[in-house]
Amino acid sequence: MFTSKDQRRKTMSHAWKELTFYKKKYLLIELLIIVMMFMVVFLSGLANGLGRAVSAAIENNPAQTYILNEGAEQVITSSVLTTKDQTDLNSLNLKDSTTLNIQRSSLTRQGHEKKIDISYFAIDKDSFMAPTLSEGKQLTSYKKAIILNDSLKAEGIKLGDKVIDKSSSISLTVVGFVHNSMYGHGPVAFIDKDIYTEINKKINPQYQFLPQALVMKNDKSISHLPTQLEAVSKKDVIQHIPGYSAEQSTLNMILWVLVVASAGILGVFFYIITLQKRHEFSVMKAIGTKMSEIALFQLSQVIILALFGIIVGDGLAVALSYVLPAQMPFVINWQNIILVSFVFLVIAMISSALSIVKVAKIDPVEVINGGGE
Repeated sequence: MFTSKDQRRKTMSHAWKELTFYKKKYLLIELLIIVMMFMVVFLSGLANGLGRAVSAAIENNPAQTYILNEGAEQVITSSVLTTKDQTDLNSLNLKDSTTLNIQRSSLTRQGHEKKIDISYFAIDKDSFMAPTLSEGKQLTSYKKAIILNDSLKAEGIKLGDKVIDKSSSISLTVVGFVHNSMYGHGPVAFIDKDIYTEINKKINPQYQFLPQALVMKNDKSISHLPTQLEAVSKKDVIQHIPGYSAEQSTLNMILWVLVVASAGILGVFFYIITLQKRHEFSVMKAIGTKMSEIALFQLSQVIILALFGIIVGDGLAVALSYVLPAQMPFVINWQNIILVSFVFLVIAMISSALSIVKVAKIDPVEVINGGGE
């Protein structure tokens, strides 16, 4: 007499034997699951990559709080801190704070005509906003220095090269590179605020430097902040980068629709297979097989197929991430992959429950006598 544990093991063994016996039929289903999981994980990587291409420069810097003009609606590039604002902020004696300005612009390599679109991050070169370098030296090493995102190496730019600001014709020396520093789908170029002021004065002699944001290293609340200003968290700043929320919402909606549809397709396949095996299940019920054992038999097959497809599909997508070009916005987030894989498995099991309900309604006598569907 089998114990319940022995019976479960025997039932799962029979489920595995059927999968291997009808391997051609189930292999096609497995290939479909692998393709669907690959698509889901690949789309997840693209969503993460596109998100990082918009916000990585903000995510990676050490600032946690951004003080902006209240009318800017938490968008850095729409904010301007007036002279009065700066005076009010200076009276608060805020520690670990510095200024930040962001401006779209374009560069050319000296001796080349091709325009390279970038976003200037104008910082105080001696502050905590100095970027973490993957190569080279900080802005303090040269008078007219610039640090570029390392994706611009694909444009042939190397350390020591001269780049020309397109709008002002000011020449800057590339002294360093940073990794994964993007803003608004474009590479970031770090310059000192004095150089930033010089560039803008060349364009407009009346220009006067006014910071867009005062950034702070801590995320503590600030008391007695002037009413015309607001303290914004890093998370909220990222959410309000133009286009970020709409893009991520769209991609995530597509991703989860694909997850549900893919898992649902697996359930439909098993429903069809159940209809094809009505006579076998009728015989099993007629000889006294418990419905719980038949349900375990069905679920075991779904779990085996889904788990194998998840592992292989995830593995292929992760492997592909190592050979994609650096310009491709693709970022693997293991937390997202685990979540998506788990949800896929759960939805597949719930969808396959339709086939178990169908088996439960089978009348062995009617089916064996040639009745029913």
